[in-house]
Amino acid sequence: QINKGAVIFSDNTQGLSDLFCTFNATPSTITVSEIACTIKDLSWLENNISPEYTQSIILPLTLTQAQFVRQADACLFQGKLRMISGATVSFMADGPAVDKMTLSKLQIEDGNRTHADLTFYNQPDMPRIVFYGQLDKPTLENMLHPDSYLYRKLQEATGDNALTVSTDKTGDITITADTLDLDSFLSPQKTSASARPLVKQNRMFINVNTLNYDHRVYQGVQAKVTIHQSSTDIDITHALLCGLDLSSKITINPAGDRPGVLTHTFFNTKQAKEVSLSIGCLTGTQSVIKGSYTLEGELVGSAQTFDMVKSKQNGHLNFKAQSGRIFKATVLSRLLSLVNIIGETDLQQQGFGFKTFTADADVKESVVHIKNAVIDADNMGIIAEGWADPLNDALDITFLVAPFKTIDTIIKYIPVVNAILNGRLVSFPARAYGKISDPTVVLLHPSAVGKGLLNLLEDLVKSPGRLVEGAKGNGK
Repeated sequence: QINKGAVIFSDNTQGLSDLFCTFNATPSTITVSEIACTIKDLSWLENNISPEYTQSIILPLTLTQAQFVRQADACLFQGKLRMISGATVSFMADGPAVDKMTLSKLQIEDGNRTHADLTFYNQPDMPRIVFYGQLDKPTLENMLHPDSYLYRKLQEATGDNALTVSTDKTGDITITADTLDLDSFLSPQKTSASARPLVKQNRMFINVNTLNYDHRVYQGVQAKVTIHQSSTDIDITHALLCGLDLSSKITINPAGDRPGVLTHTFFNTKQAKEVSLSIGCLTGTQSVIKGSYTLEGELVGSAQTFDMVKSKQNGHLNFKAQSGRIFKATVLSRLLSLVNIIGETDLQQQGFGFKTFTADADVKESVVHIKNAVIDADNMGIIAEGWADPLNDALDITFLVAPFKTIDTIIKYIPVVNAILNGRLVSFPARAYGKISDPTVVLLHPSAVGKGLLNLLEDLVKSPGRLVEGAKGNGK
């Protein structure tokens, strides 16, 4: 028996004090029982645990009810630690040798806010973690030095906001957070379908107000994760990306010949009131559209990893907006400046007003192929077709710009009923190409414009509303 003992390390640091224990040694087994002491240094654990972790913990710790057993081919160490904060951590570590022991069980208790049981597995055919109970973020914060590695990681992932992980009576896990930044501890480039699940539970529910992943911000995320024997389904019932309402189904197949990640995303956004849609959020620019709008469509993708599936999206999108203004659109400002209709500064500050803005596009391998886009503005019409590649900051779009002062003059000489544009319609063809963030915009020869754009512009000019406006102008 040892009573009031101490352990002094080679650098004369007193690592353990007030040590009490009983021990028994035989040729095959060493057993140390009833261990109780004050731990003032954790450097002796750094062969098993990274120094970044051990140096993050606030000391001293009080160890009680501990036991250490060493045999020829197995070691075990278990006990209960009391933190300065008042929380207790019961633990068990085992392994074939002292320097190969790993954590196998953990129980954290902190008043009414936390009671969590965690079991860790190293076997490849087992989940990494089994979790039951409730774990609240303040419990972890109060165990760590504010300037330490683990504390910084916790704050990077959650900010100064709340985080709770809990299970219900069925064992399903629910993660509730104000903010969760996956980029702080997940690398999208390395994220792939793993054959080994993270947790044992078959279902996990996620409710996060602000979720950061792959440098994008998702708002109001509600999702259910279902873990099957051979696959994992992620059902995102609601999320907002750049103001767009979406839902998505993701299937992860860790084995077999099928793609590792399958995604199916649905857009069904209907904003009837005045809102701001940040096109720049989607494209990496500063473009903003203000007005009521709808976006409908779906995208499907399949690839081996999450990072690869971003560039494998295919589908269709349909966008409609009315009674709005466009701000800070680099392509549009340079286009209008080129044809001397409006300066770049005016578009940045005052915006560009429109009556309607519609776009119909197909998405192939994550490249948006614009079949037609029509902006009916107060004093001009703009028609566009081409493609944009947001992932690679590239575009090639052909435009037709027609000032309506010219069009209205033509309409004066056209009967309102059965009007047909037989005369020449004055318009300016142009092309934008290069980078979305810094496009080159040049005028084109009229022969370079396809018949489809000309037909769209003619349809716009002959629209009932535009003809009525022309007739009113003629009457005046």
